[in-house]
Amino acid sequence: MALVVLTVMAPACRPGTEPRPGQTPTDTTPFTPSPPARGLTVGIVLAPPTELIASLQSDIVRSTAERLHDVIDHDVRAVRVLEPPQEDFRGDQLAFLADEGFTLVCTVGQAGADDVARLAPQYPATRFCLLDGRLADPPANAMSVSWRVEEGAFLAGAAGALVTSVGATGIVSAVPPGSADRVRIGFEAGARFIRSDIPVVMAPATVDQDVAMSVAVRTAREAATAQFDAGVPTPCLMPVGGTAVVRGVGEAAAASDGLVLGWAVDVTRLLDEDTGVAHVLGSVTKRFDTALALVVESAFEGGDRDIRLGFAEDGFAFVPGPSPSYGPIAAQLREVADAIEERRVIVPGREQR
Repeated sequence: MALVVLTVMAPACRPGTEPRPGQTPTDTTPFTPSPPARGLTVGIVLAPPTELIASLQSDIVRSTAERLHDVIDHDVRAVRVLEPPQEDFRGDQLAFLADEGFTLVCTVGQAGADDVARLAPQYPATRFCLLDGRLADPPANAMSVSWRVEEGAFLAGAAGALVTSVGATGIVSAVPPGSADRVRIGFEAGARFIRSDIPVVMAPATVDQDVAMSVAVRTAREAATAQFDAGVPTPCLMPVGGTAVVRGVGEAAAASDGLVLGWAVDVTRLLDEDTGVAHVLGSVTKRFDTALALVVESAFEGGDRDIRLGFAEDGFAFVPGPSPSYGPIAAQLREVADAIEERRVIVPGREQR
């Protein structure tokens, strides 16, 4: 999976006027010599490092950017990655990159949608992109890349059903109702594609955003424990939400000998021995490397300004976890992924998008 490091910039693209005091970007990449001044220049503003899951996604984007010259066929002359210390700085950093003359400026996450929609008309010569989000009314020089999450969730649900012939599967969610409906519907359909009679549980673990991490972890742990202790052997649960819900479900799995499915990122990077990493069956991850490569291709060649990624576009991957339960289902799970990609199974909601 792509990775790593940036900045190849010609003198003409090096920063001139810096942002105002207090708004200096956190630049995560050094400058290195660049080829002659031609080709595309790419600037990327990551999500603020306030949530570990967002940071893991940012690491993937950063790693892809660092080797962008290797993953696409076009001439990328310069790449620069910035990381805002907090959300309020995102717009300033996007404007900074546009002022510096970058021809493609991207940001990661739905929280950046308003900044992209506001800034794109102010910089008509710059191409803007929102990664992992959608623009309600995209300006002519803006595009977005999002995932058909129902497809990835379908595979996760299938994995949960395949791993046991008698157990249950389901989601422990810290996401408000409505926000995760496509994930829930896809997961349930995938589980019942494998076993029509499998119990599929949907347990809420929602807490106020201002509560301490320990409180959020405990809430998720209690929600998962209630399912693990419900009397069905070897349940497999997928946490949906932030780092706290992942850790809470992991701790419950370790105590109850259950299994954990990761969603969107590889959750083995969020867990350790004390928080259930050995109980991770695997993770359905979003391919940010694929997304960024498609964005750059589109910037060169034109094309769809609302890119949707699924299995057919190599938008998801299943990353096996440490649990030995994965081995016996690996071949069957690959068959399910192939069937989704080839549209031999009906994934609810896919045809409407």
